[in-house]
Amino acid sequence: MAIIRGEERMFQVRQKGLAGEAAVIKRQMSKFREEIVALKAQMKADAKQLQLVHVEIKDVRTLLKKGFARKPKLTQLQRQAAKIEGDRAENAALIARARQNIGEAELRVVNLHNARLAEAAEDLQEVRNQINDLEKRLQAATDVLRQTEAKASQASVSLAAQKSVEITITRATVGGPQSIEASEASTVFPGDIIRVPGSFEALSRWSADAASFRIQRASD
Repeated sequence: MAIIRGEERMFQVRQKGLAGEAAVIKRQMSKFREEIVALKAQMKADAKQLQLVHVEIKDVRTLLKKGFARKPKLTQLQRQAAKIEGDRAENAALIARARQNIGEAELRVVNLHNARLAEAAEDLQEVRNQINDLEKRLQAATDVLRQTEAKASQASVSLAAQKSVEITITRATVGGPQSIEASEASTVFPGDIIRVPGSFEALSRWSADAASFRIQRASD
């Protein structure tokens, strides 16, 4: 059916569009996951470096107490440690944001599928309504066709019955009344008696041909 084929083509087009949007979102999700992996690796490296800096700070403090180190060295190491801790905190925030972006992307994919399901349900209902309408119109057309065929059949039977009517003409002759089988080509003369079984409808042509004649039913 043309309606169903059209809806199938429309469904395929929308399905491709949905697949394309979902693919874009999934690629974004993949980038976010890669970013998280990289940030975690950086945080791990920063943690190791921070541990080393703390060890060095401890050593410098010991040397500073003994007078073998200078205060600026300790300050420099403390600043370095603070910077590493700041970088780790920033990376942790970036990881949290990337995870949030992944969650939002997953929700967008779900919403896309739900929206497509809703559209598909509406399209299906519309197709069902159109099919129901077509079925009603087809049924109406079928009923009209059956009525037409019935009338044609009745007309055919009636015509056959008319054609099978046997009409005879009783004509007065010198030797007495004579019965003559009549047809559409028969000529009717004044004084003829036309015998018709059941109905006078077959005499419509002859009624204008004769000046005077009598019509008599065959049962009379």
